[in-house]
Amino acid sequence: MAEKRAEPTGLIMIGTFPNPWPSAAEKYAAIISHLRYWSPDTDDFQKVVNQCDASKTLEFIKVEDLGSFLVSLAFSYTKDKGYKRRADKSISRVDLISHGDSSRLAFRGKIDIPGKITWLGGSPPEDGEEVKYGFLDKTAIDVINAVREDISVAYSKTAKQVSFNDCLKCFTADAKIVFYLCHSAGTGSGFRTNILKRTATMLGISACGFTNLIKYTYEQGKGYLLTLVEMVKEGKEYKEREIVPRTRNYRDLDASDRFMCVAPAKSQKPPAQTPKPAQK
Repeated sequence: MAEKRAEPTGLIMIGTFPNPWPSAAEKYAAIISHLRYWSPDTDDFQKVVNQCDASKTLEFIKVEDLGSFLVSLAFSYTKDKGYKRRADKSISRVDLISHGDSSRLAFRGKIDIPGKITWLGGSPPEDGEEVKYGFLDKTAIDVINAVREDISVAYSKTAKQVSFNDCLKCFTADAKIVFYLCHSAGTGSGFRTNILKRTATMLGISACGFTNLIKYTYEQGKGYLLTLVEMVKEGKEYKEREIVPRTRNYRDLDASDRFMCVAPAKSQKPPAQTPKPAQK
């Protein structure tokens, strides 16, 4: 009897931004204070994931560069079984929670007290070094698209290499990747969809994000709450205005009209010609 194919599942990936605070008390004081700036780190991302109802049935992964992102598409990992090749068409959705803007996603970085973020992308990718790059941006995507047939990854130096195109076989026909970044579609200077368009075309799936800033807050007894905000001019100053209710479940933000998806660009190949019937 043929083995029954498992139902497609989803992945939750978070970026690598180590916690800079020397104590939990100092971090908590920064989070609740309006006088000190605070930026979420990897620990905060993980707590946000744990609050989400869907996380109980999804696979959780921490990524730090393009290579670990691709490895996570090609392989699943458990402590008891180690790495295992994913079946084709086994992933229907990827949630990527990290820092970024409308032109790039940062896989890794550092946060300085009192909250300044430094993205650690590294030098622009060169031939053979694409997978070590810490950004998903125009530079990386252009290089990848140019040499994608030559790109391969492995989860260790001794493991068998897997090609870039093989990594993408995990996606179902209707799969999508959703960016939960500071800005993943909109900027203060206007509406843009750069990172979504480029990612969708590179991966061959829909890419989704938000036109407004995702803001993290924390309330005692409720945990981390997420909302979307816009800047509104009041007199001579601009102030934040929350445009959706605060929620513990980050996927609730998808219901907002500020959520958008971009489909991959269609192939430019000419349509196949229908053979003409032979003349009698």
